Amino acid sequence: MSISEKYLMQQISEGLLIAAAVLLPLFSFFDLIDQMDDIGEGFFRASDAFYIVLLLLPRRLIQLLPFIALIGNVIALGRLALNSEIIAMRAAGLSPASISLASFKVGLCLLLLLGVLEQFAAPYFQNKAIVHRLDALNQSAELGADLGIWTRDKNRVLRLGESIRASYVEDVEIITRQARGLVTNVRQITEITLRAGQGDLKLSSDGHQATLEYKRADQKRWVPVAVSKEQSKRLAQFTTILGV
Repeated sequence: MSISEKYLMQQISEGLLIAAAVLLPLFSFFDLIDQMDDIGEGFFRASDAFYIVLLLLPRRLIQLLPFIALIGNVIALGRLALNSEIIAMRAAGLSPASISLASFKVGLCLLLLLGVLEQFAAPYFQNKAIVHRLDALNQSAELGADLGIWTRDKNRVLRLGESIRASYVEDVEIITRQARGLVTNVRQITEITLRAGQGDLKLSSDGHQATLEYKRADQKRWVPVAVSKEQSKRLAQFTTILGV
């Protein structure tokens, strides 16, 4: 690799950093504005909005990489042309193909970065952001095969165990809590049938009924969500949902 090629790759890399420094904070700010709409709902606070935007940075970087590559190359070549460095390189015998090859090598490095982010970093942090958002919004979250699906409404926590079909669930617990988070009553139901009515959700078992005030439960509360596969953190998520 010649000195001229190294210099070109350095200038292109600096252009990419400049483009990333402009685009990534700009679009992250738009994401933050979108998250701010949920502040005050459930336990969602401003700190949760900033944390979620931070977790979504790898995914946003993947989406912006093509534009960063384009704008970065334009910035680098524009700076070189402004200082007449390209003319000097051409006069020294550097061909247009050699100039393009330097940009191509930087592009290969970007492709490698894109593959690593897409395969490892982005899915993990995106799922973590989804779980944190659902916990903060006081909505349901599926924590794993052993813990089932948890959802909360005011001072009552509902755990759905094994779901055989959409309207039939086994191993259900209804936990009643005080305002300070202390558990006052735990009701276990072996089998229930879910009937989504016009407003409330009715749980029936062996002639007994319990009515929970989950508005529009058939549309909002019983849809499994994509969560992290890191099973070691399930208990931490469980305590977050219970608020203890």
